[in-house]
Amino acid sequence: MLSKPLLPDLTSLAPCNHEEANSRMSLLASHAAQHGHHAILIRTVDTDVVVLAVSLAQELQPEDKLWLAYSEQARVSDT
Repeated sequence: MLSKPLLPDLTSLAPCNHEEANSRMSLLASHAAQHGHHAILIRTVDTDVVVLAVSLAQELQPEDKLWLAYSEQARVSDT
């Protein structure tokens, strides 16, 4: 998770017992919104994350923005 400014206290997130990355992403985005971050971007190739993000958007405050970058393909890099 990247955060600017840095979140001062992440103890409520540790230890994270979410096995699936999609639920962890939702948890981290919700935590960021609750701690003063009003612009959140989630990048994913997983439709489950899209569904969780739509659910999360319903819980945000009116001044909060949630952007979702979805692609059906993973990024390909030249090696």
